[in-house]
Amino acid sequence: MALTDGQILKVIGAAKKISIDAPEVSVEDFYGVNLGLNQIQLAAALPDPDPNGEVAIATGHLSLAREQMLRDRCEIAEFVVYSGANGKSFISGLCTYLSKTGMPSSYPADFLERVKKHKKIRAELLNIDKGHNLELVAAAILSGACSVGEATKGSGDQGIDAIAWSHLIDIEESFSLGAVGDGAVRPGQKVMVVASSKAAIGSNHDEPKIISPAHIRELIGGWLIQRSESGSWRSFGIQMLTPLQLVLVTTYRLSAASKDECQKLGVQVWGIAELIFLICRHAPDSVFFQSGKPVFSPTKFSEWWGGKAHSRLSPESA
Repeated sequence: MALTDGQILKVIGAAKKISIDAPEVSVEDFYGVNLGLNQIQLAAALPDPDPNGEVAIATGHLSLAREQMLRDRCEIAEFVVYSGANGKSFISGLCTYLSKTGMPSSYPADFLERVKKHKKIRAELLNIDKGHNLELVAAAILSGACSVGEATKGSGDQGIDAIAWSHLIDIEESFSLGAVGDGAVRPGQKVMVVASSKAAIGSNHDEPKIISPAHIRELIGGWLIQRSESGSWRSFGIQMLTPLQLVLVTTYRLSAASKDECQKLGVQVWGIAELIFLICRHAPDSVFFQSGKPVFSPTKFSEWWGGKAHSRLSPESA
């Protein structure tokens, strides 16, 4: 007994309404409960064994719905569909899934509580009214994720809106050729991160604007300049073979073709969903905790990234 389109839409609607803390249940049971199927009806619709792949198809509908939320609305889906150890597929709330997989010790202790504020964070990102402010958000995140992270000054930045680096392989300079204490940046001692940002000013909160693939190609051209002799950021140690991660930070949507192009070229994309994760991961406690209660404070959030406005870098300051 194949499920009808109406039944599938009903189950997808139910998935979108589950709590972010919803317990884990098998996909078959989720369909059965939300469609009011008895055991005989459920076995007919989603058999085990499953020679025709009906369970996989049913699971695929839920996974696609989640992908569409991330892709078209740039919002966090509060449900996750995943495979268990026994090969069965399950659905649960996002925080239930994250708790099950285990949070790294480097994450904030209240990370899951922070994630529950994702709608407020999304709204705040879409309310950004100046492109320079998104650059500062990127710099604040990079500062938390790397050894150094700063926004750049507006003129002469050659397509780089934020720059960061972490130590890769430090070699005491007295063991290398060259003058000791000359401050020279030696190859291979830093992994560099360069980011370009594009804020979707005045974007519809239900479905943000889509970025032009031409803009992405233009950014990539600017990034390639930084690896050449004419790159203005060579004073930071960006050379032809320097370990370099390129990041596109944007509150626009990306088309499938644009995402594929970034993927093939090794460009990391920080869209709204990724920014929400990174903010939850790296923002200070004051943004998420006040008066003994878990919150998301737009004021403290603005103060956090706004602090990067006073330390913008330029090639000349290197």
